Amino acid sequence: MRYQSMTDEEKFRFDLTGFLVRPAILERDEIKAIVDQIDQIHHNKESLPPEHRAVPGGAASVLIDHPKVLEVLHEIIGSEVRLESCFSVWREKGRRHGELHGGGPRQADPIFGYRVNNGQIHAGMVRVVFE
Repeated sequence: MRYQSMTDEEKFRFDLTGFLVRPAILERDEIKAIVDQIDQIHHNKESLPPEHRAVPGGAASVLIDHPKVLEVLHEIIGSEVRLESCFSVWREKGRRHGELHGGGPRQADPIFGYRVNNGQIHAGMVRVVFE
């Protein structure tokens, strides 16, 4: 499968800020199914089949290897990516949200940082966030 590369503007912004925003990755029906699943996990977990009681099971499984996300991961990590962990954050309306990341180029352990060499981004650890 061929993946669309990041634009020069996206690479610049990623290098500058340490994150990239790509809107409209998921379709409305995918979002609704995932929100419903997470709502059930937090309010009525037993009503779900066991394999849907945590993410990335159930409707949330589309988040694991979404092509629109993989195209970016392949650009900044390389062809071999892995899912290290997965979680959902429950936030009530009006509450403050958490930070996107705590990384950057000056990390004590370089696995958490990123660098650019000959125009190629190398990022040791990347978090994908759907909001």
